Amino acid sequence: MTPTLSVEVDPATTQRLVDQIHEAQARLNMEIRPAMAWAGALAAQSLGAQTIVSPKKRKVIDLPIQRVTKGGKADRRYSPFGVEVWIKGEKKIRPIYRFGTHGVWRYQTKAQAAQNWKTKIGRSGLAKQSWKWNRGAIEAAVSGGGSVLAAMRIPKVSEVEWFGEVDAPELRITNNLKYIEFALRGGRGAVDTALGKAANKLEHEIERRAALALTRIA
Repeated sequence: MTPTLSVEVDPATTQRLVDQIHEAQARLNMEIRPAMAWAGALAAQSLGAQTIVSPKKRKVIDLPIQRVTKGGKADRRYSPFGVEVWIKGEKKIRPIYRFGTHGVWRYQTKAQAAQNWKTKIGRSGLAKQSWKWNRGAIEAAVSGGGSVLAAMRIPKVSEVEWFGEVDAPELRITNNLKYIEFALRGGRGAVDTALGKAANKLEHEIERRAALALTRIA
């Protein structure tokens, strides 16, 4: 059978990875599912390497004057500082204030604003970690172990699904983070780069294992 990859990348890159899956079957006597899982795990590993880890804190930015008083000065009820946040895959700017016993107050400096809780990124590194969960789930599914994804605190960030018959399996790797495209170095082009590197790694490992097998026979 011919394994297929449901990924929007250069067909030539996809074919290289498919060819290496066939090579693993032919030269290492692997069954199709373990061979596909090997390729999928390397792809997830490569995608993780292409993923940027965000800083622990957001950068404080200047906001344009939103309103002025009759005297021509900035209205103190509006914040001069804000942060960029991602909401449902869209970048938005949120103003930041400090709250006290007398209500809402404006920050006077960026250094003061940087202490606001909104500058903290609570899930820094989640995008990179999501690919590790993918890889662990693929390997666990083949080895018969428990799924790494089942223990995730954030459900369905990543999904690994097997379809098809025993002799004609299909593997789907899904990353559900809405901002994942922006976390990848090079955007969508990073997927093509990662699969190319996975094909190279798979080819190298097949050659190494095949040579080791011949050495043992000799």
